[in-house]
Amino acid sequence: MSIIKGTTVTIETNSTAGVTKRVNKKWIRAKANYVKGGTTFTFPSGYFSGAPMVSITIQLLGMSYSTSKLLSPVVTFNDKTKCTVRVNKVKEEYVNECSNDSVIVYLHAIEW
Repeated sequence: MSIIKGTTVTIETNSTAGVTKRVNKKWIRAKANYVKGGTTFTFPSGYFSGAPMVSITIQLLGMSYSTSKLLSPVVTFNDKTKCTVRVNKVKEEYVNECSNDSVIVYLHAIEW
């Protein structure tokens, strides 16, 4: 698993009050091969003050697109210390969990 962390600077303005406020948001980008049962991304201790907003994308690794009509990542747990993602493959009316190393899970978490 690889993790990259950083800070995004957001400038918020209120033209009515003439106020400009600078806000720093912590973020993490990480990727890992999928592990059956759910891939867990553990955040550095004390990095986030609350559960971050997460965005998940997946990349095919050990399967062809034709073996699955739809891949569906689901965040099954998220708090300030970790996030767990399960990836399901859906074909017709059947829903099954992806197998080990069948996809790469990419996570982008940002303090909200």
